[in-house]
Amino acid sequence: MTFLLYLITAYLAVCSAYLLYFAVAGHRPMPKPCTPVTGGRSNPDAADLPRLRRYLVLIPAYREDSVILDSARAALTQTLRASRSTVVVIADSLKEETIASLRAHGVTVVLFDEADRTKAKALKAGLRAVETIPHDVVVILDADNRPEPGFLESIDRRFVCGARVVQGQRIAANTDTPYARLDALSEAVNNHIFRRGHARAGLSAALIGSGMAFEYRLFSDLIDASTAVGGFDKEFELGLLRRRFRIEWAEDAVVQDEKVRSAEVFQSQRTRWLAAQFHYLRKGLGGVPGALRDFNPDYLDKVFQQSLAPRILLLAGLPVLVVFATLANAHTTALVAGVAWLAAVFAVGISIPAPYRSLVTPTLLIRIPSAAVSMLIAMARSRRANRSFIHTPHGQAAA
Repeated sequence: MTFLLYLITAYLAVCSAYLLYFAVAGHRPMPKPCTPVTGGRSNPDAADLPRLRRYLVLIPAYREDSVILDSARAALTQTLRASRSTVVVIADSLKEETIASLRAHGVTVVLFDEADRTKAKALKAGLRAVETIPHDVVVILDADNRPEPGFLESIDRRFVCGARVVQGQRIAANTDTPYARLDALSEAVNNHIFRRGHARAGLSAALIGSGMAFEYRLFSDLIDASTAVGGFDKEFELGLLRRRFRIEWAEDAVVQDEKVRSAEVFQSQRTRWLAAQFHYLRKGLGGVPGALRDFNPDYLDKVFQQSLAPRILLLAGLPVLVVFATLANAHTTALVAGVAWLAAVFAVGISIPAPYRSLVTPTLLIRIPSAAVSMLIAMARSRRANRSFIHTPHGQAAA
């Protein structure tokens, strides 16, 4: 029993140390702006930049009538929209009046209806439906995503500088329930640790599944080879990093994302995420020997990242380990667990952006144990979850 406590504590301590390192790295100075490269020459005139690339914006929408119109309008009103982008909604089980409204606004609607639906299949259908129209970059948005003004311009600047994969910053569109606030804080901390912190440490940023952009031919290759039921972004990450493609972080390319509002939806969403995490951890381990041989730190970091315990379990579980270790007279283990908990708390604390700090209230903190229980249930259910499509509903009234 004491040895088991020690092993669990050692694992969670390593997870805390990892989070702390990248949380601190996220506060390093910003790197110098890149030098744009256009047509083989550096520093193009500003007037040349708007003519560089055409963008294909793909938005899969499954039963998302309540949110898809706002999201499509936000994509349509980007300043690059008029001459340089095509907005495509892949409509799965949308109402006829929603489809008609989308088309009336100038959105290209691709109808999609498959019994064994997945997001990857929907994206593939959207891509193939407009493949005769030339595009240079594919942007992926979710049906509940609303890109802020300047989103495409920020993405474009990275591609002008030579990027081939770019992840934008997703932020909370709502904080109207305790679980929405927890979800908003989680997203903000993830942005700091897994994207900003990694970028400033010289590693690739993590993909999120939306608000991301790919060179057209690269995306076409990735989506054609995709077999993902859930977590296609994690499948993409492994494939990209194995081939040494760097994932750039565009902090100023901001997309508002609707946060879950109830414990039930929180648990369902985390079940899907954990299923994908465990699935691609197993797949990623097979590439570790080659990554070690060829020294591919991005790939090794990604596989290790998939092995991390959920952050909320660190915050709620380590104090429990301190108590158990103390009762078992394993005082060294109790000390390690205590230090690991402090490291996790500090890492999370310094990763919360100033605008989000007001969300951390006593009322919210007392929700952490119940959220941790939801996460444990999600872990228990995750083994079966990656075999079928799990939908996260949006546009629900506040609970």
